[in-house]
Amino acid sequence: MRAPQYEQAATRASSITARSANRDIPVLGRRGPLWPPRSSTPPPDPLPAEPRRAIAWLFRPARLLVKLCFLAILLVFIAQRRTGENPVPKSSLEERTRTIDMATNADTDPTRRLARPGGHIAFDVVGTGPLVVCAPGMGDLRSVYADLASDLAAAGFTVATMDLRGHGASDTTFSSYGDAETAGDLLALVDLLGGPAVLVGNSMSAAAGVLAAAREPAAVAGLVLIGPFVRRVPISRATRFALRVGLVRPWGPRVWAAYYAKTLNPGRKPAGLDAHVKALRAAGARPGAWRAFVATTRTTRDEAESVLRNVATPTLVVMGDADPDFPDPAAEAALVAERLGGTVLMVPGAGHYPQAQWPEVVSPRLAEFVAGAHA
Repeated sequence: MRAPQYEQAATRASSITARSANRDIPVLGRRGPLWPPRSSTPPPDPLPAEPRRAIAWLFRPARLLVKLCFLAILLVFIAQRRTGENPVPKSSLEERTRTIDMATNADTDPTRRLARPGGHIAFDVVGTGPLVVCAPGMGDLRSVYADLASDLAAAGFTVATMDLRGHGASDTTFSSYGDAETAGDLLALVDLLGGPAVLVGNSMSAAAGVLAAAREPAAVAGLVLIGPFVRRVPISRATRFALRVGLVRPWGPRVWAAYYAKTLNPGRKPAGLDAHVKALRAAGARPGAWRAFVATTRTTRDEAESVLRNVATPTLVVMGDADPDFPDPAAEAALVAERLGGTVLMVPGAGHYPQAQWPEVVSPRLAEFVAGAHA
């Protein structure tokens, strides 16, 4: 007589044989069928396995940072693909140029245009006397110099203020943007108006002024560098990534306008700041303008930094002691002035645009410096 364990083994073997012969016959286990009989209608599944796994991965906290970075990169890629703007058609450019040139001769619009390879640079001129040429920083308009230009003109100088390529009323049809290109535009404007000139550069345009003085020292009588980016200022990777993500459409123009109004102008607000920011947004809404602005942000200061000690032009460095673009504004101003053999004007309570925030402090000192440079 067989032992009970052998009978149980025989029963399992018979069940396995039955299962292989007919899958519809359930295999009985100690607690019932090991699997249910095959049915023609599968049981309802409210959520398929793959979406369920994707949702579980998405909400796993340990990978949250990686997911956010991946999502941000994806959004940047999509936004850049969707906002790739083509240059303005030639017929449209000619029509717009004709319209602005007609307005140039009208008494109601002082804007003039400088022809350059690839487009035109918008500028205006006030006053008579020795020449001063002013260029704003990236993302800004020449009207940031409104108070300074008026004060210097009253002091007996000719003051020209220009828009950068793709900014303000300048064309957006240029193929390249950056410090070297702005330096060429500055020198071309000095040549048109009759130099030499004192060049006033705010932010990144300070680097363009340095390059212009290095290229043609005889054309540049002096340099005024306001909140100057003339070298590679160390910033963290996180800040660089946030800047790149923050300046893409559709949110880029709004982010820049808010940053300009609130962060770059701490403390006392310039007169007419709201109207100025509104004009910034209107200029940035032109076809191709935002693409030009983003291209301008990707230039480096390496070329300007390499020639700092080769420039012998008289230099005045103007810096707001609350400028948020520099970890230590006073130290940065001293370093730039030392390399250029210049002097420093620190403006208490001012941010990145001291000429607009505190014109009663900046304008008299600049008038004195310009007079000395042209003497």
